[in-house]
Amino acid sequence: MPIAYTHTEDTHTLAVWDVTETYRELCLLPPCRPHVEEAERRFSSTARRTEWLAVRALLHAVAGPEARIAYLPSGRPYLTGSDTGISISHTAGHAAILLGRGTVGIDIEQYGPRIRRVAPRILHPSEHPLPYQGDDTWTMLLHWSAKEAAFKCLDREGIDFQQDLRIAPFTPAPAGRFQLSCLKPGMETDFTVRYRIGEGYVLTYIVASP
Repeated sequence: MPIAYTHTEDTHTLAVWDVTETYRELCLLPPCRPHVEEAERRFSSTARRTEWLAVRALLHAVAGPEARIAYLPSGRPYLTGSDTGISISHTAGHAAILLGRGTVGIDIEQYGPRIRRVAPRILHPSEHPLPYQGDDTWTMLLHWSAKEAAFKCLDREGIDFQQDLRIAPFTPAPAGRFQLSCLKPGMETDFTVRYRIGEGYVLTYIVASP
């Protein structure tokens, strides 16, 4: 179970796992065995089952065997018996977890051309992602991923990624921060988004004030 990246500060801990195991191999891992039946009940897709179990295995590695994920009616995850916030994300080949005080949101997206199909629904006309190493695919993915992370923090329906969430211009680097604002009436707030560009993926996360 190769953990590709970890980072810890006073307010939060995040971890990314390269999911190299097959679904059957995951099923045999001790942290995953108690969750196999639920994974097979929840999902018909083997890929989704794999990602779901990978998150549980990663949580076990980061937070210990007592950590358990449950869900609010909105679908937002929480840790049972704990006031530590949790956010989870997964994409093909990777799982990510963010633990922290207060409200947290994380998102991980695999590099690929799919973002060009969804960009018109994600990017506001005022947003012009600058290329990273000559390729604006990376920065469009950062915009999409950051808005997903903000959506998780806001935990509200009816948010339009294009109109309600805006990202201030920034020059992409291997890692850094940029600003995102929610402009939806009654929900106005600003977030600092931290990001990292990894091997074949982008990772964004938000640690809001408790």
